[in-house]
Amino acid sequence: MLENLSFSVNSVLPFFLLILLGALLAKINIAPKSFFQMANVFTFKVGLPFQLFYGIAGINSETLPRGSFMLYVAAVTILSFALVWGLAELAYHKDKAIIGTFVQGAFRGNYVLIGIPLAGMVLGEGAMHAASVVSIVVIMMHNMFSVIVLLVRGNAKPESIKKIIRGIVLNPLIMAILLAMPLMFLNIRLPEAAMRTVMYVGSTGMPLGLLSIGGTMSLAGATARLRPAVYGTIIKILLLPAAVMPISCLLGYRGEELLILLMMAATPAAASSYIMAAEMKGDGPLAANILILTTFFSAFTLAASIYILRLLMFI
Repeated sequence: MLENLSFSVNSVLPFFLLILLGALLAKINIAPKSFFQMANVFTFKVGLPFQLFYGIAGINSETLPRGSFMLYVAAVTILSFALVWGLAELAYHKDKAIIGTFVQGAFRGNYVLIGIPLAGMVLGEGAMHAASVVSIVVIMMHNMFSVIVLLVRGNAKPESIKKIIRGIVLNPLIMAILLAMPLMFLNIRLPEAAMRTVMYVGSTGMPLGLLSIGGTMSLAGATARLRPAVYGTIIKILLLPAAVMPISCLLGYRGEELLILLMMAATPAAASSYIMAAEMKGDGPLAANILILTTFFSAFTLAASIYILRLLMFI
């Protein structure tokens, strides 16, 4: 039991220590804010796309996740989005301006930056490749649903809408997925030197991304919109996993598939949720607070979830 607890904590803790290290480096001025801002851009445009490309292009088409599982992932994503939006409409029918930002923050997880590497940490490289393939569904749907809810319950202007849609189409993560998919399905293997280069560049994405979250995170204005941020945090890291995981277990999902579902449901809010909320005239302070709170508390909930699933021998 202690060995299981140690494994669970040691799997999750390094991710959040990197965030704290980024905050410390910024606090003591070893690295200026501009460094973390540039690192964030590099992570989004280079590091994570290379990580995704390697994860998808490197898998054998014979070992792809089952088609039925991919459909289940899509169903879970749709139902989770509908559940969060429904709860937001009930809770904030008198303050509809915050609904778009609230839903995006409470629904959209940091699947690529934290979920995929953590799956690899827990169950090895095979789980990392499988989680990367599942990102084909997750990333597309997260981006689409985020735009929809921010359009319906937001203050976006027509020019900003066009900019966001263009940004999604040219999203480096989506472009990496589209480039890797033909190689995966046709079992085309790039030369080993090329794949190693992709792997080395991709391996910078997670540590740099987490350092930049810590380095750019600000507690200024943290009390603004605190109550809805707390509610959004509870939904993101407690309610969604509590709804998704028992049903998935009852349906017979185990091992890599169950771990991937946990990464979808329980990872903290995506850093890009704040950027998109700001660009689409959403509630910036609320988005920032959901990001901060979910990032901090998910260190405990993720470790506890992995511990429980391993204790039950489900993963």
